[in-house]
Amino acid sequence: TLFRSTWLQAGKIYHILGQRELVDLYIQVALDAAIGTGDPVLGMELFECAGDIFANGTMEREKALPFYRDRALPLAVKTGNERTELQICNKLVELLLNLKVFEESLDYAKRSLTLSVKLGNQLNERCAYHRLATIYHHLGQCELVEHYYLKALSLCPPLLEFDEEAVYYMKVYLILGDRKS
Repeated sequence: TLFRSTWLQAGKIYHILGQRELVDLYIQVALDAAIGTGDPVLGMELFECAGDIFANGTMEREKALPFYRDRALPLAVKTGNERTELQICNKLVELLLNLKVFEESLDYAKRSLTLSVKLGNQLNERCAYHRLATIYHHLGQCELVEHYYLKALSLCPPLLEFDEEAVYYMKVYLILGDRKS
């Protein structure tokens, strides 16, 4: 495991340095080593980490998609690891939103919501509603924007404890007000 994570770390360093060919090489060596073990959990973790290298970088972010969507997510489903499945779906939604691939992000946002409810994670559920509202906003579906923003707000605490919460309410109501105009 240390050997594989060292290869991934080297790939991450080369990604930061902009050495694209070496990034791919080091990541491939790490993934080949993981696949060779036959351990789906290890493979899932390494594919997710490989996706993170690209998703959290400043260039070639779209390269994270196959690591998350085609490799890590199916392994999370296969192993029944719903928490990791939720985590990867959330990463896919954010990445696809940033890449402006709204239709595809919608599927993962709905899946995130379903998993959040199933796992009883109210914060993730609220985030999923917010992401759905954001996606529908980009898709121009006003009724659904309002519906999902109001669902997100309904999961917020009734008493605002932090300035960020008040700012969130204000931003959402400004968006909803703009939609009514």
